[in-house]
Formats: sequence, structure tokens, C-alpha cells
Amino acid sequence: MTTSGLQRLGYPVIDPYCYGKNLLLRICREICFRLKLPGRSLWYNKAVLESDPKVIIVYDPLITRDYLKWLHKKKCNSRLIFFYRNMVGKARHIRPDQVPSGIDRWTFDAHDSRRYGLKRNTRCYYFPELCLPKHHETEFDVLYVGRDKGRAEYILMLESEFNRLGLTTYFHIVGDGRFQTKGKHSTSRQ
Repeated sequence: MTTSGLQRLGYPVIDPYCYGKNLLLRICREICFRLKLPGRSLWYNKAVLESDPKVIIVYDPLITRDYLKWLHKKKCNSRLIFFYRNMVGKARHIRPDQVPSGIDRWTFDAHDSRRYGLKRNTRCYYFPELCLPKHHETEFDVLYVGRDKGRAEYILMLESEFNRLGLTTYFHIVGDGRFQTKGKHSTSRQ
């Protein structure tokens, strides 16, 4: 579920690091983390400490083991869940064996759940604002919009297979990284 979707449902959403919207400070934070400079905890958003939730869900992108250890120590009365919203190994995040003990590890992916012993959340989410009118003509049978994340070749293979089956597809794959590069785009119609 998206951050805005969680907020609409009334859940508080807190960025794990300070200055997330300021590009220059994000670059400074990234340098600090990559070089493992002292004082990395100064970048941690202390707003998460102001409440006493029963459960805290931390999503995988850009989270470090040190951050999880810090949060677990500060919020020892809360259940912590580290949730892989990306497939393990297909995005920049810590590996399941690097998640500190005492923190639940969850995924959406059946393969990752079996391979790494992660708990699996199979729930899908409904967004009423995305509903089409009842008599809307569909243009595509299969639509994909997302980042490459090292899986573009596999996604394009799926598109080929859908086309072979006679389905109408539109696949839009964008590049990875914080600074967008020209992405791979594929559109086809049967």
C-alpha cells in the first residue's frame, strides 16, 4: 500500500530519516551512510519516538541494520515488522539474514517467503479512487507500470508471452535510481 493510502486510512506514516524532501541533505546523508561515518544516527527521524504504537512497520528501501537496531532499542515495547515491498535481491536493501533478531520479517512474494523463511502478507488493497465507470471500454488486457529494479528482461519476457496468447498489453518500465535516467519503454498491441 502506498504511503498516502495508509495515511487516508488513518495510520501515521513517518519517514525514517530527516530531511527526506531536501535533495542536497539526502545526498549528504547518503554519503554519510555509504562511508559509514560516525554520527549516522543524527539522520534518524526522532518523530517515531513520540508515539507508543503496538506495531511499527518499516519498509525496506534504504533502511540500514543500524537503523533497525536503534528503533528496536528505542521502541522495545512495540512489535517491529521489516516488510520487503520489493523482491529480495532485486532492490537496494538489507538481506533477511541481516535483520536484527526480535524483528519480524515479512514479504508479499511467495518465492521469497519460502526461500528466506519470511512471513507472507497476501492481502491486496482496494483504492476506491482508482475505480473505472461501469461501462468503461478497456484498452488493454494487461498493464504494467514500474521501475526496472533489475527485472526488465523478465517483465518484457512476460509481455511477449501475454502477446503470444493474444492479449493486448501496455508495459512501461522506467529506469532505476534517484536521478532518473532514460528508461526502457515497451508498448504493444495485438
